[in-house]
Amino acid sequence: GAIGNDLVQALLATRPSDGSPAALWVGTRGGLDRFEAGVWHHDIGGEGGPRGSVVALAEAPDGAGGRELWVGTTSGAFRGLPGKWRRYDEASGLRNPTVHALHVRTSASGRPSLWLGTDGGGAYRLWLDDAEARPEPVQELVDQRLASQVVYAFAEDAAGRLYFSTNRGIVRLTEAGERFTAELFESFHGLPSDQGNRGAATTDGKGRVWFGTVRGAAALDPALEVADRTRKRLLLTARDLYSGAGAFVDGARLPPGRGHVRFDFRLLSYFGEERTRYRTRLASFEAAFGDWTSSIEREYSSLPPGAYRFEVIGRDAAGNLSGPIGLAFEVAPAFWQTAWAKWGGALLIVALLAAAWRGRTAVHHRREEALQELVAARTRQLENANALLIDLSYLDPLTSIPNRRRFDEVLAEEWRRAGRSRSRLSLLMIDVDCFKAFNDTYGHQSGDDCLRQVAASLSDHLPRAGDSVARYGGEEFAVLLPGTDAAGAYLLAERLRQEVARLGIPHRASGVASHVTVSCGVASRRPHGDEDPATLVAGADVALYAAKRRGRDRSTLEE
Repeated sequence: GAIGNDLVQALLATRPSDGSPAALWVGTRGGLDRFEAGVWHHDIGGEGGPRGSVVALAEAPDGAGGRELWVGTTSGAFRGLPGKWRRYDEASGLRNPTVHALHVRTSASGRPSLWLGTDGGGAYRLWLDDAEARPEPVQELVDQRLASQVVYAFAEDAAGRLYFSTNRGIVRLTEAGERFTAELFESFHGLPSDQGNRGAATTDGKGRVWFGTVRGAAALDPALEVADRTRKRLLLTARDLYSGAGAFVDGARLPPGRGHVRFDFRLLSYFGEERTRYRTRLASFEAAFGDWTSSIEREYSSLPPGAYRFEVIGRDAAGNLSGPIGLAFEVAPAFWQTAWAKWGGALLIVALLAAAWRGRTAVHHRREEALQELVAARTRQLENANALLIDLSYLDPLTSIPNRRRFDEVLAEEWRRAGRSRSRLSLLMIDVDCFKAFNDTYGHQSGDDCLRQVAASLSDHLPRAGDSVARYGGEEFAVLLPGTDAAGAYLLAERLRQEVARLGIPHRASGVASHVTVSCGVASRRPHGDEDPATLVAGADVALYAAKRRGRDRSTLEE
């Protein structure tokens, strides 16, 4: 063909202001080409210029009234023209040299800047009017930690707010003086998937910001966006755990020795509830509110006599605060803790020292034993209930195998273990072929039965105790293989694929076979440095889609 490599990853058309011919720049996996005046120029990186895989192109002001070319590659960003290249990589401050995305932006003060998105190193801002400027990490320009450091694409809305997609959602930056405020959009905001695609972003003529994800495209129209500024209702209840008498109300007076209480609270926010956070304090016992947590209860034991007030503040997913609300109560002193009892007790001790000491000791022992038995019973009940809830929260209710939440935790744990031991970690992404057609033909109940059989087959044929299978979502399964290289993972993928075929589940609507089949994507990594485990999932996903493009009912190893 006319270009040096058929795998095209970036395009840029430029028209110089001095009247020179327009040019089309083409970034491929093999380098940088240019089509100008009807002639192709190949591998024009030149000495010290971009070579290898070119993944992003941009044209930006050069600081002297002209324009210059920017090239993003897997070995850094290059600025200038052939023979005049300047390279930005780890030595320039980038934590990762693979530059997925480039975006030219003008700040509110009128300064031109270039934004760079890297594969695991985060996003960076580079001032274009300062020849000595170095890339500034965006993480240092915001007050909260960003969800991911893998940046795939940039877009900007009419208000000058900058968006970039990651493998954990889409981040929106709003300029606030010298810094930025950051907002995160995730699946529960409407994204088909939290994982973006490289270069898949644009702003259309109506001002809508579009992003492509691994499961489809999504658009945000800022003109229709309504900010949530509503304070939500916050509920608070209290229970006396010592006697098991149940709930008590504001102003309650607990009998002596009943200083064992629990408070339950809920913010009535019906959107993004997993991001709801709470701060609490027990006045007269704690000097200040504690840190923000997701816990919805606080328990106190052995509170001494005195007046208390428990207070709680809630914060919803949009950052709106509710409260503080509170509940006051008092733990009454025992009779011997009152002033008159102390005087009487002193006289009684003088008269009946031995008898009073024995009696009081016996009372204390009985009370302590009863309290210990009650605490032990309550602890056993809570431990049993918590263990049951944890087990249920980790299982997929349809297939009875671990769910996506459990998979994410095991992946993070195995990734850290593999990094410490310098061993390989492999992942199989398995998808039931033509499953929508199966549901349409046999009905959703038969589809559920099919998924249960496939899940059981995958689980039964894992060769090692450390291997694990989980339902990743829909008809997709994930198999995690610690200590397994790519070749071994591929052999297991083929075996699992054949075992599913042996189930012989009829599928007359399949375009692949007369029975249910699966496609497998295989990826393997040896974790190092700050590499994100999401790169392993992304690699297996890419291999899975390659298997489907090649006809399904097969296993494909990540290239």
